[in-house]
Amino acid sequence: MNRIKELIKERGYTQQELADKMEMTRVGLNQLVNGNPSYPTLERFARVLNVPMWELFATRDEVIGEELTALVYHKGAHYRATTLKELRGIVEELERATAEATSAETSGRSVGR
Repeated sequence: MNRIKELIKERGYTQQELADKMEMTRVGLNQLVNGNPSYPTLERFARVLNVPMWELFATRDEVIGEELTALVYHKGAHYRATTLKELRGIVEELERATAEATSAETSGRSVGR
């Protein structure tokens, strides 16, 4: 997550210093920053970096003047919308994926009977 890297630099931390504050190894921190951290881990980043959670995804300049900034975390994936149209699209995509997954689970159970 590039924004977390930017915040680390803005706050004047080295990765080792942040890793120490988060009580993990530098390698572990690097894997989280370059991967897809969980919601609880994002909460820890926000707390240690002393920023609101949304700032892990967008700068204040990106948010000011926007009609909307929505951050959605669903089943390990992060989504960001800056308009109502984008947010509706994300919700529709998630509803469609959930319906397909539910249908596949139901079909799988029926076949086994």
